[in-house]
Amino acid sequence: MKHVSLLFVVLIALGQSGLAQKKSKSTSISSMAESADPFIEEKSNGSINWTDQYIEAKGESVIDTARYKNPSQANAMASRGAVVVAQRNLLEIVEGVHIQGETTVRDMIVESDVIRARVDGVLKNAQVVNGPAVNQFGLMEVTMRVPLYEGAGLASAVIEKKAKKGDDDSDDDEGEEDAEEEAMEEDESNDRKKKGDKKKGPSEEDLELLENLVFEVTDGKIDPSLFPKITDIDGNTLLNLMDAYDSKNGRFPRIVRKNKDLIDQIKDNPKAKVVELIQDEGGNLVADGKGREILERVKNTTVDILGMAKSIILF
Repeated sequence: MKHVSLLFVVLIALGQSGLAQKKSKSTSISSMAESADPFIEEKSNGSINWTDQYIEAKGESVIDTARYKNPSQANAMASRGAVVVAQRNLLEIVEGVHIQGETTVRDMIVESDVIRARVDGVLKNAQVVNGPAVNQFGLMEVTMRVPLYEGAGLASAVIEKKAKKGDDDSDDDEGEEDAEEEAMEEDESNDRKKKGDKKKGPSEEDLELLENLVFEVTDGKIDPSLFPKITDIDGNTLLNLMDAYDSKNGRFPRIVRKNKDLIDQIKDNPKAKVVELIQDEGGNLVADGKGREILERVKNTTVDILGMAKSIILF
């Protein structure tokens, strides 16, 4: 399997903070990250665009003029064939996507008919973004795309409604579970309001920490996943990016690639808080002792880091 080296910076959506709005300028790493490059993972039959958050694949089909004498009919049948091939290629890419750790979409659909049906639905709703058109080789070609996180995308297919491996219950049962969860959340929200519990705004110290937070994989190789998770050496979760996913609106931090300018700026920034990581055999990212201390500070801040993060930079 192809690996890519990685470093990512948490790019905070400063506009969501009243404190940040008072700042006229920022020299934080998060502001430098705006110049980062898109991160695209190339596959033999398509690609995964982690920045614009979609999977794309092409399909080709022969225009059979011998069987179909009418040119319009020949083109129409070739277009249908190209779509079928593109969907097959999308499925191949989708099945290989890591959800978290070593768990892939293929693992999930093998063990759950519910998730298999959802993934099939995602592929059936794949959008044609280019073609059908005759390419340079005289074949009918079409390019199709499915979203990673937005709307009825891959993420919602594998984790929405708390689907579990081997869980083949009916949609009615899932609906009842959703209703119960929503009711519990509403009760908790009402309790907080009665107690006058209001979330505190971020402090200057919290913002400075988050604006200059950098994660670097020291062994230089990693397999990207839909929801990266960082643990300590004992397996305790320090930061789980699955918590950043909002299945209702499909929001999730973008993943972008760093460039030379960003590297130089990170090296020259004395405020940079670098968390060194390695990928363990289970596919999770593991922080060392110093990194754990930094992430413990992050967990203790008054800022919802995942709720404010706009981008994560990988390379």
